[in-house]
Amino acid sequence: MIVKFKLFENSQQESLEDKLEEQLGEEFIEEYYDDNLAEEDVKEIIIMWPSIVWDNIDDDDYVKDFIQDEIDSLTIDDYSDSELKEYIENNLTDSKEKSIIKIYNKKNKKTESEYDDDMLEDLTEKQLKKVISKDNEEDDFVRYTVEERYSNETAQDIIESLFGRNIEGTELYKIVSQYINEDDIITQFNDNTDYSRKKEEVLGRLGRLYERDIQEKLLEIDEDNILLLAEYLEETGNKFDDYDLQKKYIKKYVENNSENNSESNLRAIALKFLHDSFKLDPDVKEEYVDDLWLINIEKYNL
Repeated sequence: MIVKFKLFENSQQESLEDKLEEQLGEEFIEEYYDDNLAEEDVKEIIIMWPSIVWDNIDDDDYVKDFIQDEIDSLTIDDYSDSELKEYIENNLTDSKEKSIIKIYNKKNKKTESEYDDDMLEDLTEKQLKKVISKDNEEDDFVRYTVEERYSNETAQDIIESLFGRNIEGTELYKIVSQYINEDDIITQFNDNTDYSRKKEEVLGRLGRLYERDIQEKLLEIDEDNILLLAEYLEETGNKFDDYDLQKKYIKKYVENNSENNSESNLRAIALKFLHDSFKLDPDVKEEYVDDLWLINIEKYNL
């Protein structure tokens, strides 16, 4: 029976990826990735690594715009008693004191009283709003309250308080897109991309027959690498049905195993591997028609 020879047979064999890495070299893999595969889509980067945003966002502009949006969208009616009281306490004027005393006297049926902080505690929400409105400070109240709450916050503080710490990258990108430095994000992401990811991306391109530069580099290093390439593409489920590649595979397979069998039998073995694992190129099939009969005879169980 004719068997397909594997490149590595012992239990300690290197993986095909390790062998490819060894052949291409770490320097080539690093340079190829940086020149051709480095991520440039900021949205995709944020989806993969949301926290990168916090190092590359204009906090001042985001917080300033957020505060203004809050001021524009809120009114005094959106706030609680405690916030109304806090504003009055921190922005107490003579006119506010008079308004509070007037409400207090009317409620307690008194004619004169001196202002006391406890008077404020007895006011209802409606009365508190009236004290502020009397000074025409409804807008000032909203601005003051919003700024007090957010002026010392960062963009991260605000966004995570509203959307949670695990906000998805897609949603985060929509929120921060106009406030981030895209060039800095791209640089930081690619500078922090580890070598294992680069290797995975580069080796993944080996299966793309329309991107032949990595394949060509591999064969330039050593023509025997055509055997390694074919086995790797078989293992990863990629195509290898290109005429030139199949011709090179057959040639090298015969050369490297000539001591074990006749050239005709070796060509038949190579053809069967290509046929079973990929698909024979029509021109290859026609060119080797004299060897193809071997793969059908019972003697070789092909």
